[in-house]
Amino acid sequence: MASDVAISLAEDLVLLDLEATTPEEVIRQMAAHLLAKGYVKESYPQAVLAREQKFPTALPTPIAVSFPHTDVSHCLRPAIAVGVLRQPVKFGFMGDPAQLLDVRVVFMLSVTRPEYQVKTLQKLIDLCQDAANIERILQAQSPREVVAVLQALFEPSTGGSQIDVSTAGDHSGARVEIVVGHPAGLHARPAALFVKTAAQFPCEIQVARVDRPQQPVNAKSILSVLGLGVKQGDRILIETRGEQCREALEALVTLIEGNFGESEEGSHG
Repeated sequence: MASDVAISLAEDLVLLDLEATTPEEVIRQMAAHLLAKGYVKESYPQAVLAREQKFPTALPTPIAVSFPHTDVSHCLRPAIAVGVLRQPVKFGFMGDPAQLLDVRVVFMLSVTRPEYQVKTLQKLIDLCQDAANIERILQAQSPREVVAVLQALFEPSTGGSQIDVSTAGDHSGARVEIVVGHPAGLHARPAALFVKTAAQFPCEIQVARVDRPQQPVNAKSILSVLGLGVKQGDRILIETRGEQCREALEALVTLIEGNFGESEEGSHG
């Protein structure tokens, strides 16, 4: 299958009717499967567990899903394992770890290049926002049917973060174009911090990718921000309107310029 992500969607990585009662049980079973098939290193299972505890990956798509993964240093070959749960399991919400979501399908990633992690998650998020796709996976009678749902996603798609800021308007509005320099782009922890920061202000905040002719999205919605698929080096447009619009813009620019509070060496999303 041609793909710029070149990721394996093997039928033997699909676990139907997976029985578990906790996220840890789900992750251990799926990670052990990837390990047995030679896709990940011995360190992978514990690394995924540790990351999921700190940065949960469940999303409130029409049917809740989760995307456990870890740093590329623990992966050997790119792949997606799919776990279809017999009963819903409560995973932490990516945007708010204190909130739990009843997850029915888990996509566990083994990605060997950081830039492909963002691309792969973006494609999966797009798929999961259509409830019909997840229903097809839940109703699948064989791994082949699950793989068929995913295959259409992975088709070919078409440097440092130098800042170019410009503001316009009076108290009612302001805007900025800025390059996202974090290796994970606006995904996982960076996306959650971006949304959390935006939500602290009463003004309307929208964000868009400069390189894509699409409508801006609500910067206070984790699903909308993830849906942009912003990766390292992408330029985004942030627009604010209303009370504290300039303060909000300054806070978001500071967050991005500060690499989301991480050192360059440790920033892998």
